[in-house]
Amino acid sequence: FLHNHLLIMPSATIAGVNVVAIPGLTIKEFHGGISTKDSKLSAVHETITEPQTNNQWRCPAFTEYILMIQGEAHVEHGSSSDDGSKTTTVVVQAGNGVYLPKGCRVRIN
Repeated sequence: FLHNHLLIMPSATIAGVNVVAIPGLTIKEFHGGISTKDSKLSAVHETITEPQTNNQWRCPAFTEYILMIQGEAHVEHGSSSDDGSKTTTVVVQAGNGVYLPKGCRVRIN
């Protein structure tokens, strides 16, 4: 019994990889398609220095968790209508998090 548990080990330490670096936003990936070549989960540190109110809609092909360390994020989700007629907004404040399932259509501002 104990022998089987010895085979299960944590991963090696992974250095973050900068995947986005544009004015007002940097995203460093620690686990995901670029850093670990495993796209089942994305774990990133996102730093927003200039909040935007017009970010594009996206539909990630992976599960995403947002953990707010500081500030807040407005996570819109819902229909494919660009006029926002069938969307819902969740406000994620510092100290809280939100789960975004694979394939969820979202826009984060």
